Order: sequence, then structure tokens, then C-alpha cells
Amino acid sequence: MAKMIQTSFKILCVITMATSAAAFCQTSSNVEQQPWMNQRLSPDVRAQMVLSNMTLDEKIDLVHGQGMPDWGKPMQHPELGNGGAGFVLGVPRLGIPIIQMSDAAYGVRDSAQNGRYSTALPSNLASAATWEPEAACDYGALIGRELRAQGYNMSLGGGVNLMREPRDGRTFEYMGEDPVLAGTMVGNRIRCEQAQHVIANIKHFALNDQESGRDEVNVRIGERAMRESDLLAFEIGVQTGDPGAVMCAYNAVNGDYSCENKHLLTGVLKDDWKFKGFVLSDWGGTHSTVEASAAGLDNEEPTDDFYGMKLKGRSRQLNLTIMYGASFARSLPVASSIIRSKKVSWMCKRDSIRRKRLKRRASSCLRTAMAFSRSTQRGCIQLPSSDLTRTLG
Repeated sequence: MAKMIQTSFKILCVITMATSAAAFCQTSSNVEQQPWMNQRLSPDVRAQMVLSNMTLDEKIDLVHGQGMPDWGKPMQHPELGNGGAGFVLGVPRLGIPIIQMSDAAYGVRDSAQNGRYSTALPSNLASAATWEPEAACDYGALIGRELRAQGYNMSLGGGVNLMREPRDGRTFEYMGEDPVLAGTMVGNRIRCEQAQHVIANIKHFALNDQESGRDEVNVRIGERAMRESDLLAFEIGVQTGDPGAVMCAYNAVNGDYSCENKHLLTGVLKDDWKFKGFVLSDWGGTHSTVEASAAGLDNEEPTDDFYGMKLKGRSRQLNLTIMYGASFARSLPVASSIIRSKKVSWMCKRDSIRRKRLKRRASSCLRTAMAFSRSTQRGCIQLPSSDLTRTLG
């Protein structure tokens, strides 16, 4: 039960990312009223201040989504959405803004449907085919700018599952079959995407290598094989890009659903790799309250089936002093990391972008990918040794 307490109310980036965002919109008057916005204070102190002012209901709102259009039950606050994949409520009285999320694997999704513009990018597979970390950086930076221009502050791109099954319906969203190349490319994409002041995501953790039966499949794999293949791509991506979020997958791994797999979420991701961000479920990928929170799942998407009233009901049976103490202990290091690195900012306004420059970068990525593709068809890839060293370290 104590372990469930530590995880269920670990607000992680969901609180601290929003807290840091509000800090960039500060004025002298609201700093006096909300001292946690004072950037001269340490991130740890600021996080503790805002956490101590939050009610249980406000914390509960921060650990689950508010629904998605045309997904399951009606959205609770549709007027607050931005037309994306969903959102997490903020705390207006404390200056904590809404976290607006959009799918953005190869560009901002549904832009035309929402009456907006986004650049048509080559697939992620084509991006990986360039073997150029700089191209991956441009790819991520472009998406980050367009996300912010449309009022989003979190990307749901960053797919890095390996191409084990050629018929996988989402291979075009991933980075190929080589874990070192895939991890390097997605890490640089994430790094430059977050440089545009949006939260980046890496997914689907882990071994989500097929779409057919993704909710039922149980991947049985040994530890060494897993660490040297699929998990290696994620490890390189996490270490290179330092993403604010990791999305757990639909499938089970060695008998446990990915979103309640303690070995993956806590043992590997948080303990071994020292991941400091938050873990959110794939849409509808949460299966429990106690098991999922004990395993390390921090945020349920897109609704509150398990992390809403059920989580609140469990919390009322517990000692609130212990609960809040655990919340502080687990949230403070996250707050320090997020606020210091400024993963989210400029949330008071949308940004304007230069369309011609973005189109040139997209075209450059596509030309490079096509050049490597033609070289491969001729039976060779002319890659200078200096480029290989730069790409794979």
C-alpha cells in the first residue's frame, strides 16, 4: 500500500511542467501572490510551495486526462480542449496552465480539420534513413514550432519501436530496425523538439512491434535480448533527448501489461535509466488503479476510469500526512529538473513561424532520405566515416 501511495500521487512533470510554464508569464505582482513563480528560488522550493497549496481534488485532476473527441464517454470540459488528442486540467488559481496534447509523429495531426496549417513531413522512417542527427533535430524543431503555434504544449510523437514485423501498421512512425540508429535519431528529434518549449514524448514503451492484436499480445522475451534490442533504442533515446514523458504501450511484456509492468516502468526506466519525467498510458491502456500506480504509471489517458474517483476513493482510506509526504518526496526532483531545463514555456501566447524555412527543411530531409534509398537499391551506401562516427558515436 505504501508503494501505491508513492506512485499514485507522484505528480511528476504534470505539475512541475505547468508550474515552470506559468513562471515564464510572471509579473512582479503575481510573484508576490504566488511565490512559487519566483525564478530566483530553487526549483525544489518552488515545487514544494505549489504542491503545499494544492487540494486533493486538484492533484487528482492532474493525474488523468479529460477525454478526447469521439473517444468513449463525453468529454468533461470540451470547451477547454484545443482539438488535439486530449488535455490535462491545470489549476488556474495557482497559475498552473492546461497541458494541451497533440499527436505529432510526422507533423501536427488534424491541423486542416481544425482550420490550421502544418507542414507535411516525410515519414519517421525516411527521417531515420538520412542517418543524420542534424536532420532529426530539424525535424523535431519544426514540429515543436508548429505545435506551439497552434496552442499545444505537449507532443505525442517520438515513436521508436523496432521494425520486427514488416506488416506492422505503424512502421512508418518508427525509426527502423537498428536500435542504435533508431535511438540516436529519436533522441535528437526529442532534444530539438523540446528546445521549442514543448514537452516531448517517447513511445510506446515497450516492445509494441505490431498493431494487430496489440491489446492482447503478450511479448515473451529474455532480459538480455530485450536490453540489447528494443530497450536499447529507448535507452539511447531517453539519454540523448531527455524527454519530459514516456508513453507505455498496450501490449503485455512477460505476462504484465506494459502500463502496469513494474520491471519496465520502475526497475528499468526510473531506477536504471534515472528517467525524471512522467509516464502516461497509451489511450485506453490503463487496466487498474492499485497495480498500475504501484508499477509506476503516473498519468492515465485519455479519461479517468482508474485515476479519477477510484484513485480518490483509495486515497481517503490512507493517512493523508503520509500521502502528502510521499508526494513531495517524489515530485521535488522532477520539479527541479523540469523547471531548470525550461521544458515548457511561452504558454501565454502562440508563436508565429516562418513557413518557407520549414518547407525547405522538410524538403531537405526528404531529398537526403531518397538519396540513401537509391544508394541502398544499388547495393551500397556511400556514408563517409566521419558521418558514421557522428551518427553512432
